[in-house]
Amino acid sequence: MKNNIIAKTLLTTYKYLETFASSVDKHINKRAEMSFFVSSNCENSVMDVTDKIIELSERKVNYINFKILIENYILTLTESQAEVVIERYIEGQESQAIANNLNIPIRTYYRKIEGAEGKLLPYFSENGYSEKRLLDIIQKDPLFYTAYQGINISGTLDERRLQHAL
Repeated sequence: MKNNIIAKTLLTTYKYLETFASSVDKHINKRAEMSFFVSSNCENSVMDVTDKIIELSERKVNYINFKILIENYILTLTESQAEVVIERYIEGQESQAIANNLNIPIRTYYRKIEGAEGKLLPYFSENGYSEKRLLDIIQKDPLFYTAYQGINISGTLDERRLQHAL
């Protein structure tokens, strides 16, 4: 079950990764500009600014890596699995609408999406992201953590919550 939540978290956040990576750039620039007003007695010390910029840079690297890995993962799926993943997670369509679009029974849709989701973590693991490492990244990053919590609690996610995660 936890593996399924991790897979859904990564796939759900996919369409936001590019936007969040750009937003991280803006935050880095803002922190760097604010560093002009450095004082050892406040949160704007050189070490604090440096640590924050490094943290933000690491987040951006994760966003870029995950975006590339998810795109490459989709290429490894069967055509029918790729179709349901794209329609569900990238285009945001509902399950029944996807089944109707593809002229397949709803149960077939669920088998295809579950099969595709089940292939994501092994793919990430093959590319250096173990389940433990993914959970660590998810718990430390507001975008992934917000998605993970929403999916973990309700099984689905109101994606409007992700817009405020950065």
